[in-house]
Amino acid sequence: MTNTIGTAAAAQSPAVLEIAPKRRPYWQAAPCPVWCSAEHTDDAAPVDRNHFSTWSAEMPLTLEAPEISHGAAGAVTAEAAVVEVYLVQHHREIEPRVIVGDQGTREFTLTPAEALELARALTIAAKLATPEVAR
Repeated sequence: MTNTIGTAAAAQSPAVLEIAPKRRPYWQAAPCPVWCSAEHTDDAAPVDRNHFSTWSAEMPLTLEAPEISHGAAGAVTAEAAVVEVYLVQHHREIEPRVIVGDQGTREFTLTPAEALELARALTIAAKLATPEVAR
């Protein structure tokens, strides 16, 4: 029996195209985590072989000083400070890192266990600060 995958006849069949797995780069032994949005290539330098999450969360911080910009003709703009959370994992790491930062100048890298512990601590602090929520 002849294998027709990769032939012109198979290329015309939408069913074959839908089930054909995406080729991984030679250095990537396992599939990407389900949350990865990176386009991996054979020529990626070892330091750049990371999985990046499609998910991220951003929240403006109203008690932080805004970023002030001075534009042309004396125009001044102010942008709220923002905290961002996302996942990253090098292809040889066993679990992702949770990145919490302000989009450029400060960044904290947490393990998933540390992120859960921080979430618990923040939840406790917020409930203590808002007694009507704690009831």
